[in-house]
Amino acid sequence: MAETPENLYVALGYLRPMFDYLIQQGRDIQPLLDELGIEESQLSDPDILLDDSNSNEVFELVERLTGDPNVGFNMGRSMQVAHLGVLGMLVISCDTVLDAFELVIRYQDLLGNGGKVTHREEGDEVIIGFDPHPARGEPYCRHNDEFCFAGWVNIGKMIGGAGYKPNRVRLAHEPPADASEQEAFFGCPVEYNADCNAIHVAAHFGQIKLFGGNPQLKGVLEAQAKQRLQALQGAQTDADPVIAKTKQFIADAMAYGIPSVDDAAEQFHTSARTLQRQLEAAGKGYKELVDEVRADLASKYMQDAELSLLDVALMLGFSEQSSFQRAFKRWFDQTPGQYRAGFAA
Repeated sequence: MAETPENLYVALGYLRPMFDYLIQQGRDIQPLLDELGIEESQLSDPDILLDDSNSNEVFELVERLTGDPNVGFNMGRSMQVAHLGVLGMLVISCDTVLDAFELVIRYQDLLGNGGKVTHREEGDEVIIGFDPHPARGEPYCRHNDEFCFAGWVNIGKMIGGAGYKPNRVRLAHEPPADASEQEAFFGCPVEYNADCNAIHVAAHFGQIKLFGGNPQLKGVLEAQAKQRLQALQGAQTDADPVIAKTKQFIADAMAYGIPSVDDAAEQFHTSARTLQRQLEAAGKGYKELVDEVRADLASKYMQDAELSLLDVALMLGFSEQSSFQRAFKRWFDQTPGQYRAGFAA
């Protein structure tokens, strides 16, 4: 993944409708593969992260390849739950539309961090906004925003029923020559040249029961989503060499007990104060890194059925199993037993 000012990325799975649409239109997908810098064999891995800084150019390329002036909208309305990876499966397992939406907000960085989904209640409506990250330097193009909004509404119809539709859609872009297709799909007025990008949905839609609600499955999937998000955030942070080498030192030393910041500083031939300043400059504290390493190792150890919970607790430097269980619940929102049962299932 290419570097950007804030390391902005988008998951390949979220862009998969682009390739599906090109194939349906009988177009060559190689120019798009070249633009994204990937091989065709990689399309089966939805978790590959791509540079999001050139997303507008990507949509413009697909418009040229297809000759479709509404290409973002047309690709978005074919979006499937499978394109969202583990987050899509988690959405299906929720009890209500509101539960699903709250989880999308919580784990949206699994799909990308170039923009943020927000929501607020206003009267009898919920307003869902989509704002680009300040580091982008420019807003997303119309194709990109229509792709997102059409995709969300299509998935909403799939999991909540055909009656699910917004009250209105607002887009901060010039309108297309003909917006009748957009209005027919959304089932509501579409306002262009608006002051923001937002979908207005009736608040009562949040209480719609989903067809595949499964609390037990939801718990297992949410633990996996949280683990993936922590790993993703850790990978973004670990790009800093000081943090990377400190976490590696902590992991290597964990078998002999929890290493102190003084231990780490001695290993790096510096002072504890200097190391702390370096870590803080990278946005982390030493105790925070110890906690992250323990959580990461806990996840790995728990997948080994031959290790008892007491074994795992001791390997992570916990003197009491109860302390380990409390920390594990904080990390994964599940008890160690529930987490292991999920992997066994």
